Amino acid sequence: MNIKQILSKKQFTGIVWQLALFSSIFLLMLVILNSCKAKNKPLGKGTSVIISNEGWVDDNSYQMVVYGQWDRSAYYEESKGKASDALQKARPYFGLREDAKTAAKVKAMRNFKEKMLSFVESESRVENSELLYDVVTAHLRGLVIAPQVLREEYSKSHDASITFLFTAEGLRAIVDDAVQVTLRRFDEDVDALTDTDTDAAAEETEDLEN
Repeated sequence: MNIKQILSKKQFTGIVWQLALFSSIFLLMLVILNSCKAKNKPLGKGTSVIISNEGWVDDNSYQMVVYGQWDRSAYYEESKGKASDALQKARPYFGLREDAKTAAKVKAMRNFKEKMLSFVESESRVENSELLYDVVTAHLRGLVIAPQVLREEYSKSHDASITFLFTAEGLRAIVDDAVQVTLRRFDEDVDALTDTDTDAAAEETEDLEN
């Protein structure tokens, strides 16, 4: 005689529902417990960079991936190398992620001109850093480009890898023009040096003849 024969159909159904309810509650408690453990996990001191694509998206947009870290010195006890309990409680993980995101945005604003400089240098093959800086700065002057967040990724240590999009009307054309101006000015400088050397050689020859 099995359990279903001993119990009435109604009693058997009630037991099945109770078991299902207890199982659901148990699984929910496991999920909550694991979540709490993740939040209370000691803060990491660093993480590897999350790699994504970057470069020109279209004629108006340039995509850049920037890695940002929250300030360890503000949250760790000096010389002990471990996170301060008081500071951890005062700054939960989502606050650290906001700090990391802000750091990435500041770095992106600073790095944008450097990316454009590298692009112009690569396209023109001119290695005169002073000339490159002057030309690119002049071409970007007046452009207001606020980076737009396309994607956010966070490590277990709550550091950020943010994909930013820099957009301005005709941005690629502006930078391409900077390449042409760089080449023209470089050629002009070379011609000027050549003329100077030629004049100096002529003067030296004349002096020797006299």
